[in-house]
Amino acid sequence: MLARGAAAKEASIDRLPDAVVGRILALAGREEAPAVVLTCKRWRRVFYSEPALWRTFTLKFSKLHRRPEEEWPVWLQKQAALVRRVAPVLQGLHWDAAAQEEIGINSAASFEENSVPAFLGYLQTSRLKQLKLQGLDRIPEAAAMSLGRFTQLTELSLCSTRPLPPQMPRSLAQLGELRSLRFSGPAVPPALLNSILALSQLTMLDLWADIFPPPAAMDQLTRLAQLQDLGLHAGFKPEAEVFQPPAPARFPAGLQGLHKLILNDNSVSGNSLTQAVDALLQHATHLTALECNNNGEVFASVLVAVPPSMTQCAALRRLSLTGHQLTDVPAGPYLTGLQALVLESNELEKLPAALAAATELTSLNLSHNADLHLRLADAAAVFAHLPHLRLLEAYGVGAVEPALLQDLHARLPQLQVKHSIGQDVWIDDYDEYYDSEYGIEYYGSEYYGSESDDDCE
Repeated sequence: MLARGAAAKEASIDRLPDAVVGRILALAGREEAPAVVLTCKRWRRVFYSEPALWRTFTLKFSKLHRRPEEEWPVWLQKQAALVRRVAPVLQGLHWDAAAQEEIGINSAASFEENSVPAFLGYLQTSRLKQLKLQGLDRIPEAAAMSLGRFTQLTELSLCSTRPLPPQMPRSLAQLGELRSLRFSGPAVPPALLNSILALSQLTMLDLWADIFPPPAAMDQLTRLAQLQDLGLHAGFKPEAEVFQPPAPARFPAGLQGLHKLILNDNSVSGNSLTQAVDALLQHATHLTALECNNNGEVFASVLVAVPPSMTQCAALRRLSLTGHQLTDVPAGPYLTGLQALVLESNELEKLPAALAAATELTSLNLSHNADLHLRLADAAAVFAHLPHLRLLEAYGVGAVEPALLQDLHARLPQLQVKHSIGQDVWIDDYDEYYDSEYGIEYYGSEYYGSESDDDCE
């Protein structure tokens, strides 16, 4: 009996090193925090110091919807305490303030002025790799000044409804390790563009703004020879200056390194949008993802047909052409490898027969083609050739024959069809889709225990 008891003691979990215990807790996940941190001081210490558990931390102000207003400061204090505690292992901070106005934080600017710099001050400047400041009314000057200290950042996202503070371009130029930059704001000022041009190692650049610098200045983006992913989303105001994408001939190596290109809401002066897209795509032969959308801006240029050069992009896997005047989709090599195709808000009246060649398609969006009629004949003519199709969206179309839905259910049992008739449509399952798409977290730090908890026996 003694030998057996001694062996059991030797096998106790208490004899495992912290690194092993940490990996076990990481497999359990943060959702087990209430049980873990109340077990004993050692487990609580290991839980908060395990890198696999705390690679990123997200502050989602949408959670305040479920709390009385008087609890909001307490919630933020708990978030701050948790960030301070896990800062030595934290590699990413996401500040998602998009819901601040909705939940009633009326003095958003004052709120951000005090809290954003404080949270940045808790972080380890030599460890942080990813920083996302999204949904802000404005980025505080103190936060802009401190940003340059995070010299190991590889991914940065800045979203503000007001102009950037003057300190931001200088801080941005100091981020020599930055590979991915997303910016959304009212304008791309010349100083910001100059700072971006200094980041020669960028592989991803995504810019959303009402006003861009003039074409000659935008042409300088072609100096970013490492770019693989370029997004330019122009103008949400009719008075915004005409925006043109950089001249294709100026890109190094003829855009050979570019794999993703986004050109949304672009007004192209001089040449037509078709000619501009053709000029770009002649050089971008390795594109796997292309978006050329008009999201309802009356001053943006539109396509009346798929540009010939686009039909020759055989490497495409994702294509989005929203808000144009397309009445058909032509055949071409671009269809053979497509996995996702968005033709929302065009002028289709019937399902394009050429889509039968898109045999790898998994997702097809035909929503808000008001005159589109999906008929039973489409099942044999097109859908029978799409064995991998998993999602068909047809909200706000002219008609969907019930016989077609029955045929699709039998022919493609894995297919999810989302449809409705008419233009004014609300998507009932939006919340469920949003949660699964973006991985919303529902746990809160208030259950994570405190230093005053007694150790276990």
